[in-house]
Amino acid sequence: MLMCMAVIVAMPMVMRVGAVEVFAGGTRHTAPYHPGCGLSPRAAAAAPRTDSASGVASVARFVSSRCSEVEKLEKPFINLFEAPFTRTNQHGEHFEARMAPIGPLVGAKKLGYNLTVVPPGKRAFPFHNHHANEEMFLILEGEGTLRFGEQSWPVRAGDCISCPAGGPAHQLINTGTIELRYFAVSTTIDTDIFQYPDSGKFGAVGGRLPGTRPQEATFSGFFDEDSRVDYWKGE
Repeated sequence: MLMCMAVIVAMPMVMRVGAVEVFAGGTRHTAPYHPGCGLSPRAAAAAPRTDSASGVASVARFVSSRCSEVEKLEKPFINLFEAPFTRTNQHGEHFEARMAPIGPLVGAKKLGYNLTVVPPGKRAFPFHNHHANEEMFLILEGEGTLRFGEQSWPVRAGDCISCPAGGPAHQLINTGTIELRYFAVSTTIDTDIFQYPDSGKFGAVGGRLPGTRPQEATFSGFFDEDSRVDYWKGE
């Protein structure tokens, strides 16, 4: 809501549930407003700015068009059997998966959701943990093995797995004969640290948007654990 207010910078206005009202030259202009909407910095920069009565209507239309994006959602849910797969992960002989990002389709703001499908004998991601974000996995179909720290457990449809921030490294491996299908939920803190015990490396990201790869963040890097230096080195 604050970002929608910020695009109108040179005129008095009030916010009320369901609308943004702009006053100029003694005239009131009303545009529909959805309290769940938000304008990106790029969109805010593109907003028209004016303090004239003649320009207010165009500003109101701009706010209305951008804030109505939330209202364009046909429904706040999706059937997982109908989710479109738009991402793939494939590397070497061991890693292969298809992913369907769910969060953007249902208007999620602070949680990321995706449906992940892993073929027999494969895994979607390396053995890793997060120091800022928490994850949860719900097995929908198939069987596999959960690596969690130094332990391993068989998992099957109906199992719900918690991977708290700062906890042990984790990995799901499809050790069954059919596809392993699971629903993943995570927080979307944009700055995070990952550790990869199998390969002895760690990663850091900052400014990562929900649903994007670490390499697409504003800052990202992966480093060998044994390359660490003292805090005061070179100072």
